[in-house]
Amino acid sequence: MGWEHLFKKMSFLDELAKKGLIKKSDIEKIIAESDSTGLSVDQVLKQKGMTEADILNFKSEYLNIPARILE
Repeated sequence: MGWEHLFKKMSFLDELAKKGLIKKSDIEKIIAESDSTGLSVDQVLKQKGMTEADILNFKSEYLNIPARILE
């Protein structure tokens, strides 16, 4: 994995921690689990109890892009 990819994961997770949605101490564990299982960070976060809506809403705010859930 390249450093740029790791930095993007950490930056996103750091922001989640700043918002209190995850613990700062869990960031490395989430990245390691994502890398070892092949799951995306989003999938690992869902396994840890975050809802898809929580993740989408945070990404919308983080990336400054409106969120829409299509059904």
